Amino acid sequence: MSDETNLTIENLKNDLKQFVTNKILNTEKFNSCFKEIAMSESRLVRLKNLINESVLNAFLEECSQIFEEAKLAEKLEILSTLKPSPDFNWRPPGDPIAQLRSVRAKCKRRQLEELRVLVKVKSDRISKLKRKITPFLESADSFATKQQEIEKLIASSQAVALNNREIIKDLHSDLAESFELLFSYK
Repeated sequence: MSDETNLTIENLKNDLKQFVTNKILNTEKFNSCFKEIAMSESRLVRLKNLINESVLNAFLEECSQIFEEAKLAEKLEILSTLKPSPDFNWRPPGDPIAQLRSVRAKCKRRQLEELRVLVKVKSDRISKLKRKITPFLESADSFATKQQEIEKLIASSQAVALNNREIIKDLHSDLAESFELLFSYK
């Protein structure tokens, strides 16, 4: 461990010790808690010093164990070797609404790009399907056209057949009349 790392750890321990002493083991709070136990001020001061020392020792031991378990010294070494990046780091703007808008805008742009890609994929798929189906549709159209032509031919042949029937009937009736006339003269 380098001297700088040791110094950083010591400074951290001193700051924690000062915090515990000033904030947690405050004299006024301590006196209000133990006023009834201690009859004299000297006992109260000795009791406070004893508790302060015990708490600080326990606290510093716990901190040392945490530092060792977390390998803080190694991490501080790594941190000391790091150099600040010359790149601009993003900082939040003073306006939270503008920040939310910018986040939403990024999200919306990403979604829009994803949708454009999806539309392109779908349109490519549709064009492939159209290319595959077009010959069948054309043959179906020609089939439908031929079917209509056949239906027209059938209808016209039925009309011709009906007309032929009428002509045959007329011929038959004319022929029958002719035979009747022919056989009636005998």
